[in-house]
Amino acid sequence: ESISVFGNTPFGVWSDDGATVSFSNSTAGSSGSERWKINDNLTDYSLGAISSGGNLYGVTYYDQILATVTLNGTSPTNTTDIVERAYYGGTLIENGLSNSWSGFVNKGTNLSFSGTTSQGWVTSDATTFNSLVPFSETITYVQSGSPPESLTIQKVGNDAVLNWNAVTGTATYKIYGNTNPDFVPTVSDLLGSSVTTSFTHTNGISSNTLFFYKVTAVTASAVSKKATETEK
Repeated sequence: ESISVFGNTPFGVWSDDGATVSFSNSTAGSSGSERWKINDNLTDYSLGAISSGGNLYGVTYYDQILATVTLNGTSPTNTTDIVERAYYGGTLIENGLSNSWSGFVNKGTNLSFSGTTSQGWVTSDATTFNSLVPFSETITYVQSGSPPESLTIQKVGNDAVLNWNAVTGTATYKIYGNTNPDFVPTVSDLLGSSVTTSFTHTNGISSNTLFFYKVTAVTASAVSKKATETEK
């Protein structure tokens, strides 16, 4: 039986008492680039045996968009990760990715990749994409030279003012922070960027809390392989 309903519109289905009622796992309007699915199962979605009495059931079809991302610079021994991906009713994180990735993500949500690889290669490309329409993007990870040195922190009120030595040929610097001293910078740790050798972390000072910073130097074609860190 074909049913045409939209949004949260309820509808009625008659069945014999004790009969099994199932729904197709995807809608008729689904395609290879956008789909509406209940889950990844290959079989139809079953409500089980329906008893008499007029029961109300909920079935959710998720609108999902196809995303394809080329991961230049990665390899089976130099991989990266997906750190944010809304998938059906939850979040699906994927590790050990190389060469390229393609898959579905809930429409209107962010798909985010790590800014580094397993060997410490980094990127100055965007690593977070909003899935409003099907898309193809490229992230290029590179290995580069010297990190900023002599990173210092000065407390000014509740602000943390960072300063470091310049790196020749640098176009901009990216500043990351985390309470874990061994953290590997990702998009969620990014505090901001600076075209000078100074950065103010507004309201970054918190009593009884150690905070660790890492600064990367971004050139026209590469990002520093290793960041300098300190704490407050």
